[in-house]
Amino acid sequence: MRVRQRLAALAGMALAGSWLVLGSAPAEAAGPCGNGYKWLDRYPIGQVGSIQLYYNPASGKNCALTYAKAQGKKQSMAIKIGLARARTWADFDHGIYRYYAGPVYVAARDKCITLHGLVGQSTRYVKRDHCD
Repeated sequence: MRVRQRLAALAGMALAGSWLVLGSAPAEAAGPCGNGYKWLDRYPIGQVGSIQLYYNPASGKNCALTYAKAQGKKQSMAIKIGLARARTWADFDHGIYRYYAGPVYVAARDKCITLHGLVGQSTRYVKRDHCD
């Protein structure tokens, strides 16, 4: 009798534990910009890379990164972000990187932004405006 009681108790604990695991909300993985950012768009930089654009609806901020197509190779990369038609950039990052430059951020709820990305030689860049 005692063995049955112990087995019943163990089975009950296992069942309760599975309910706790099944009932818990999955953890949202943080993207390259952090929690809450959703991917918006990709702008190619010739054949050498791209700008990836993200937006956080809760904060109203945009985030951008420049990714190199040749991952792991040290090269010059840059990313700039700002409000469209502004005289200065809100945020920028540039240097010699293996994978990406950024992330950079700008608060731009219901506003157009300008992005500028560079990979490798100075002629391999893209400048784009983005409006939601």
